[in-house]
Amino acid sequence: MRIVFARQAALLGMTLLAGCGGGGGGSASSATPRTVATPAPSTHADWTMFGYDATRSGKNPNETTLGRSNVGSLHLHWTFQTGGAIVAQPVVAANVPLSSGAADVVYIADEAGNVYALNAANGATIWTQNFGTSQNSCGDLPQWGNTSTPVIDRALNALYLVDGRGSAHALNLATGASIANWPAAVPVVHDASVEYVYSGLALAAAGTLYAAAAGYCDNGTYFGSIAALNATTGTQTATWLPQTTPNYGNGIWGAGGVAADPRPGVTDVYVATGNAFPESALYSDSVVRLTSALVPVATNSQFAASVPNDDDFGTNPVTFAALGCPPQLAAEQKNGLLDLYDLDAIAAGPVQRVSIGAPTIIGTNVDSASYDAATNMLYIANATANAPYGEGLLAFSFLNCALVLAWQHGGTSASPLSQPVIANGVVYYATGSTKTIAAFDAVTGTPLWTSAPFGAPSYTAPTVVNASLYAVSFDKHVYAYGL
Repeated sequence: MRIVFARQAALLGMTLLAGCGGGGGGSASSATPRTVATPAPSTHADWTMFGYDATRSGKNPNETTLGRSNVGSLHLHWTFQTGGAIVAQPVVAANVPLSSGAADVVYIADEAGNVYALNAANGATIWTQNFGTSQNSCGDLPQWGNTSTPVIDRALNALYLVDGRGSAHALNLATGASIANWPAAVPVVHDASVEYVYSGLALAAAGTLYAAAAGYCDNGTYFGSIAALNATTGTQTATWLPQTTPNYGNGIWGAGGVAADPRPGVTDVYVATGNAFPESALYSDSVVRLTSALVPVATNSQFAASVPNDDDFGTNPVTFAALGCPPQLAAEQKNGLLDLYDLDAIAAGPVQRVSIGAPTIIGTNVDSASYDAATNMLYIANATANAPYGEGLLAFSFLNCALVLAWQHGGTSASPLSQPVIANGVVYYATGSTKTIAAFDAVTGTPLWTSAPFGAPSYTAPTVVNASLYAVSFDKHVYAYGL
């Protein structure tokens, strides 16, 4: 399994190491403020983790200011230069009590090992930390630092993150200091020389933090895993390894990692795995349901020995309950199949498979889906065309609990694309190698806004909260847009 960010950029003639790399230490950073009149949001809300919530829905239900009628007026408010390329999604905490007064804060993690707390109003640095980098011959990223999207826990005033060496940290939201009584670093991988955390952390049932690991490419003998941590103490409460010796592999590669059940009171979690060695092993190329204590209770493998495709999952599941339907899960395989499961019948296999992408072993079909209860639609950015489905953004409605194409909008080049983000009737996504953020009417697919191109690809979902949009890029910049 490979994420192939670097390979896709190379195909377009861009040299990532020259444009996005840099040294392993914290380099100079700067904000470029713009003088603008920023309307104050009617309410302030948090964006706490990858995909907004633990189901990885991609939907912010609290946005009421920025919408269909005015998104076309978005313009750049400020930029901030980091020390490395950025893959992790920005997370936002509203009204953080600082020594200078309460402020909304944007948290950014980059591949040079830096974590930045920025004032959401102007991009000014509040605090910064550096956790170093790791080295590996895998060329997926220009540098190996903080790839996993952090998680905000307002109950404990904490920002949780995993560094490039596979250790979890808990930092005070206002100061960046390590949380008292929480270990300074908790290992969540077994061998940091061959294992790495791509996936965003999840904060789910009963204060449990989940971290999912994969490998550097498929280099060496590595073991994919999930670690469950007590969010209060950092104590590791459970671990799941899909494979044990002599088998190995089964990385968990999706940007969202673990997804929670959408039903109140149901604490099971769901994950999609990559290939094991051998690929026919149990839990290889699989969707797996586990208890909150990481005990597998149902699994379905999509490995097909007779078909020379890449059958593993390079993405995370999204879980949801469409109107009038049983709770379901959707996840894309690297072979271009979008699989739809009933949550309570995972072992029975997909109830529907849609060939949205062209089969490939390059690794571009690693796109995370989103679900919006308001439109009752599933959205996914499609990296490879497979008629009648084109490259770009696809929206599916539900007919008899099955996916039916509602609209699509193309125009992006073949590369990994971000999870769609939905807020107040608008759906946004990062266009990968096209280097922009694009916005569409969530119901009709009408184009509403596109950012100016960044200096390098953007594979990361934007964060839309409090009448603002925060985007990041491999050009080592954060871009903040508002009305």
